[in-house]
Amino acid sequence: MATWSSAYITALPDSAFACIDSEGRHYPHHNSSGALDLPHLRAALSRLGDASNTQCGKGHIMRHARAEGMGESAQKALKATVIDDDAFRLLAIPFGAIAVGVTFLLSYAALQSATDAQPQQVMLANLVGFLVFAVTSAASVISAREGRPSLASVSRTWVAQITGTCAASHSQRISS
Repeated sequence: MATWSSAYITALPDSAFACIDSEGRHYPHHNSSGALDLPHLRAALSRLGDASNTQCGKGHIMRHARAEGMGESAQKALKATVIDDDAFRLLAIPFGAIAVGVTFLLSYAALQSATDAQPQQVMLANLVGFLVFAVTSAASVISAREGRPSLASVSRTWVAQITGTCAASHSQRISS
């Protein structure tokens, strides 16, 4: 932005400003020849965005900004759009796969460091746990969609029982 000296601004005609009130002239945005100066228009928009600054001349500045494709019309282009169900489901697949993979690796590392089991046993226990979780989660979702929440609670109970059984048998193998 070309810097305008205070002498230059003082010499500007009143028509170069968005507002003139008892406190003075505000928001110069036209140069001395009367042409719109875009950098100073942007500066005026920025200052108008601060509620502590005088808001006189806001309509004048906003009309110029809309005509130049700035301000509110530019902000509308930045608004988020709603993702439809199909796109959301497509996004869920890669994010779900990444989450499952990271969880699997972390649980594998935790099991490996917490037990003396062989790596193959840790891998098998981890896979069985994930398989049980996947099957019971799918059963919960299907039963909830069909309006049978009792199956969802039964499947959660199965997960707890199977997980407890696997953990008990695994701890017995470790201690012996």
